[in-house]
Amino acid sequence: MFGLNEGQDNMGFVQSLLKVLSNSKLSFIPFFVILILGGFQFIFSLNLEWLVPKLGLSIHSLWGIFTNFYIHENLDHFDNNMMLLFILTLIYVFMNGYLSDIQQKNRSKYFMVSAFVCGISTNISYILIASYFFNFQGYTYGASGLVYAVQGIAFMMALFNLIQVGKKWFAIVKIKKSNLGMPTDFNKQYASTSAFLLLNFCVAAFFAYFALVNPLSVVNASENVSSFGHYIGFTIGMFSVIAYYFIKMKDFNSL
Repeated sequence: MFGLNEGQDNMGFVQSLLKVLSNSKLSFIPFFVILILGGFQFIFSLNLEWLVPKLGLSIHSLWGIFTNFYIHENLDHFDNNMMLLFILTLIYVFMNGYLSDIQQKNRSKYFMVSAFVCGISTNISYILIASYFFNFQGYTYGASGLVYAVQGIAFMMALFNLIQVGKKWFAIVKIKKSNLGMPTDFNKQYASTSAFLLLNFCVAAFFAYFALVNPLSVVNASENVSSFGHYIGFTIGMFSVIAYYFIKMKDFNSL
């Protein structure tokens, strides 16, 4: 388990970080798949106008629900999506780093599958709604739908972690306030639980703040950006965590 334990030396801390990364290695698969396949466009200088009809998503090319993640407007578009996806993946990994090895691995498997499923679901929802209600006949492309689904996953998972582990933290604080002699292991548990809660609180508060103060900033609303698709991805990501909670309720309650 990952925690800021008292007396832990730098080498021990690094080993803890590496163990968390090892337990959660499956979480990075969506990032590397999109990085590698999407990178071909720029490695071989493939023409965007040639790629879009073949891999882009439109009502006339529904196979694009699986392939539009891998083409981007330009290198900046690609870099921005990859950077955000990598950062969100790291946040997700470390905000679950307090959990047991098996729980970390379960969360990692969920993240790997959910990122792709939510990305595909976002594409399906977007093209159906856009074409039916707004008569959209063009193409959409880029990995941002999947990226914002991951953002929704991180936000909702942080909320569930806060609720579940918060109960445990308050119980620890109640015992600590009793002024009884506490063993060293208890103090370590208190420190690691507090660090875990703080990280998850920061993640949840960050997204909640911008959602309340400037909702458009959460989905990067700007000209030539499919903000509607971002909203759909963010929402689907949140609901995927809710579904996962009911499927794996015992896993959450054992935190």
